[in-house]
Amino acid sequence: MTEKGGVDCAHLRVPDIERATRFYTETLGFAERSRETGVSRLATPPQQGGRCPLTLSEGQRGLDRLGIGVSEGGIRDIESRLAGRGTDFTRRTDTEGWTLRVTLPGGLPIELYSRDVGQTREDASVPSTETTRAPHGIDHVTVTAADVQADAEFLRDELGFRLSDVAMAGPGVWGRAFAHRGDGTHDVALVMEPLAPSMRLHHVAWRTADVDHVTRLIERVRAAGSEVDVDVRTGMRGARAAVYVRDPAGNRVELTTAATSQTPAAPIALSRADAEDIDTLWPETHPRRTG
Repeated sequence: MTEKGGVDCAHLRVPDIERATRFYTETLGFAERSRETGVSRLATPPQQGGRCPLTLSEGQRGLDRLGIGVSEGGIRDIESRLAGRGTDFTRRTDTEGWTLRVTLPGGLPIELYSRDVGQTREDASVPSTETTRAPHGIDHVTVTAADVQADAEFLRDELGFRLSDVAMAGPGVWGRAFAHRGDGTHDVALVMEPLAPSMRLHHVAWRTADVDHVTRLIERVRAAGSEVDVDVRTGMRGARAAVYVRDPAGNRVELTTAATSQTPAAPIALSRADAEDIDTLWPETHPRRTG
């Protein structure tokens, strides 16, 4: 049986840490759990222990690294696989446990850290009540890559992910791939960007309770004067609603939820564009499909 668990932690770079921290705390409802020079660690209010799902550090905007929680047995299996294949990795032990660090072919560092036996990311991050306005935790992360196939196969062969979907950009060219360790369709999505010198962040997606929760968050984002890329009416994809906004650094944030029916506070109706279309949702990164 494949162990559950996906991306638990995202480490983002922001030029102005004070401004970015205010956006995530005052607008989206995160709680700042610790601060040191140039680094802010943020959690959803229900999280009292464990690792923070969001860390901000000063620098040029973008994704610094991803953190994935794995059981002790699972992380030992990954370490054995990496060593057996001769893949470069580092191992670090600290007060929170031990961490393996590897780098995808496209250049993105991945940290796999040991979590308590039986604990999943849902156990760690979903609030016990719906009174909290903050998102519940990371749903998935989407990055752009020059070689989608190489990075997707590394996630599968080295780190134990499964591939749920591959879209071809042309004969023998992978344009998009969904990789997952949990039950969803993707914990990491890879989208083709042929000329990129290294992997780049496209967006971090955060789980919410329902469509009303998304709507309340979007109202706060608009009131704060932040940019909304795609609104709730164009973000419906099957049984999911997705809204895309920008933090003050320009990092894209997705707010996503299961949404099987309309609600009075947030009716769902496709309007501006069809968000099922890759070319609409990712126009600046994804090549036109062929065939």
